[in-house]
Amino acid sequence: MTSDRVSQLVEAAIGDQWHRSNPHRVNLRTCVIEPQKLTFVTAKDEREVEAWLVLLEDPKGTLGYGIAYDEETERFGLIQLAKGYEPCLLGLYGGFFDALDAM
Repeated sequence: MTSDRVSQLVEAAIGDQWHRSNPHRVNLRTCVIEPQKLTFVTAKDEREVEAWLVLLEDPKGTLGYGIAYDEETERFGLIQLAKGYEPCLLGLYGGFFDALDAM
């Protein structure tokens, strides 16, 4: 899968709901990023998985919550980036907005 294809999937998942947000005040127009394939450690069992980082709650920073896309399961999940720790996949939630609402 390519970064362009993941971008297409994200845009399709958002559809015409670019106005939606969450309690973290995520602005989809600024927080959706160019997909980056990263290795995450799962919170459940600490195994390594690759997924596409597609949203950062603070697009100017490198810490905080975000959303990743797992191409194996075709689901979006919540991730956390914290200083001094490996990027962590907190869980897979299904659709893009399921992950956004879990934040």
